[in-house]
Formats: sequence, C-alpha cells, structure tokens
Amino acid sequence: MASKFFYVGVLFFGLLAFVDAKGYSPAQGFFVAVNSPVLGRAEDAVTLYAIHTNNHDADNTVQFKKEGGLVAHTVLDGQIKKGGVIFGCFLRVGLPDRYRGTRYGTYDATFTPGGSSMVVERYGFVRSRSDILDTRGVYTHTVWPASSGAKTPIDNFQDNNIGVRWSPGCRSIQWCKGKKRNVNTGPRLQLTSTDDAGVYTIRRGKRGARGWFVQIKVIAASCQRSEYLNTDDECVTRTYSIGLCENGGVVKDAADTCLCPPFFAGQSCANAVDVPAERDFVLAYNGDGDEAIRCGDLDGGNPKCRGHLFCLEDLYGCTCASGWWGSNCDRPCAKGKWGVGCSQNCGQDNPDCDRFFGP
Repeated sequence: MASKFFYVGVLFFGLLAFVDAKGYSPAQGFFVAVNSPVLGRAEDAVTLYAIHTNNHDADNTVQFKKEGGLVAHTVLDGQIKKGGVIFGCFLRVGLPDRYRGTRYGTYDATFTPGGSSMVVERYGFVRSRSDILDTRGVYTHTVWPASSGAKTPIDNFQDNNIGVRWSPGCRSIQWCKGKKRNVNTGPRLQLTSTDDAGVYTIRRGKRGARGWFVQIKVIAASCQRSEYLNTDDECVTRTYSIGLCENGGVVKDAADTCLCPPFFAGQSCANAVDVPAERDFVLAYNGDGDEAIRCGDLDGGNPKCRGHLFCLEDLYGCTCASGWWGSNCDRPCAKGKWGVGCSQNCGQDNPDCDRFFGP
C-alpha cells in the first residue's frame, strides 16, 4: 500500500537528526513505531506509524508490505497530520475473519522522498501473545565482530545468545532463518559470527502456520563497537574524543556518529529532551513553526509512549521508549533503573532518579 504526504508550509529535507531551539530532540530520520506490538488472537487491531522527523515534502511516498501479503481488514488509514503538516502515515492491521495468525510477523515500510530515487527502508514487528514463546522484549539483537572486518567471530560472548522463555508445555521449538529450516531446536541459539545475521523465526512445532511464532532480527556490525566503516571500506576509530555512545545509542555502521534512541541527541546521545516537567516526548518537529508530533498525538497513543515499539535504522534496531520494557513496552522500569530497556542505573547518589531521563 502506498500513500502520498500532502504538506502545506515550509519544507525540510535530509535524513539527519537535529535539536531545535526549544530543546526538542526527536528520533532520527525515518522510523517506524508500533502501538501494542503484541496481540492476543482476539484483539481488535494494531497500528504501525511511519514517521519522518524532518522531511515533509508533498510528494513523499510511504509504502507498507509484509511477506505473504497484508491480511484482510488491513487499511492504510491515513496521514499523521497536525496543523497542516504531514509527518507520515499509519497502517491499521485489523482482525482477519480466518487465519488470524497471518497478521503476525515483520512489516516493512519504505520512504521515497519526492523527486528522488533514494528509498529508505525500515521495519516493525507484530507478535502473538504467548507464555511459551516469550522473548522478554527482545525484537532485535546487534552483534559486533571481535576484530575489524565482516564475517568474523563475535565479541562479548556472554551477550551473544538469543531465545525464548522455556515452558515445559512446549516440547518442540523450531528455528528458521530465511529458507533454512530447523537451524536450532532448543529455546536458545548461540551466535558465533557475523554470518549469523538475519531474521529468525521461532516456531512452536506444526502450529507455526497458525501464528504460534515469534521473530528476532540479528543485526551484524561491520566493525568493532568504537569503529565505523569509512568510504574506503576500512574500519577506522571514531574521530570524536567522546568514545562510545551513551544512553542506549550505538555507533552508525558507515558514519562517524551515533544513532540515538528517541528523545536523546548529540554526538554521544548524552543530551535528553529539555522538557522534563512536561514530559513532551516529541517524535517529530516542524522546526520553522510550532507543530510537533508527540506519542500522545498518535491514534490511541500514550503521552509517555507506553506500549510503543520504536524501530530506527540498523545498527540500532527496535526498542521500547526510554522508561519502559517488556514484550509490549508497557512495563515501567524498576526502582533504580532508567533509560532504553531500563538498562541504565540511577547510581547511589540518586537512587530514585527519573526512569525516563535518569539523573
């Protein structure tokens, strides 16, 4: 399905993030947000939002697709619009009359700027609710080589396994990667090299065709964590003296800069949005005017982005917004934790720090 963005006002082009005069730091470029990415078999609908933070050309085109085709009752429902500015489009995935499991899987979104042949691709996930196939909120997993260059052994051995929560009620779990079937039969898969990259479908035996499956995308970096791939296809150390990215950000694969989580910005992702009292959570902003899209503006959206999965470009992948975790991104961080995936510690000096933006 395709849709045009219709826009009246000042136009902004480019794919780089920015921080405007008000301190807003939206997500970078084109991204996909999924509202309630985990569904029960009888739940009504899930919505995917394709949003561009700073490109509002009238001729932009967004298209959604899914392997096997979009199910019945799925509608490209309209534009994400505020104050005459079109920030993107949203896709409402309905409840099929039959074969309800066919709506689960990976949804791809493409963004084509008006008058350009460049196509930007992103993706999002929709999963079935299952106690047996529970990935504990993992949708994507990024791995880095132990030495420079692709197809090399992976570092950080202890972090390089993915899988599902085991249940005695499930005797057989099958792993598929593309057309390769049964690449693993246990609840966990050990990743050994960057060749392991790709989308894994984890099925519950013969019931996978009826929706009893989850998917995890393994993303492989070309270079080590502190390096990036330059235009000569060489892995070089970042020129910034700040080192690694902060607050859940990751170094871009082919650029000397960081990919920052939503609501963080800067060379090292150290700058949070400058609206801690209002909890504004700006996703995209029309920098020449006063229009901004926030999580609360989305159809059924929560003002604090509860229940939203955000998928940026690789190597970042998909995570919940800062302050939330879980398969449906609806569980608040525990006391003493904050940030993307609740992976940051408040520290002894401020044990009750803000779970969205920390100390």
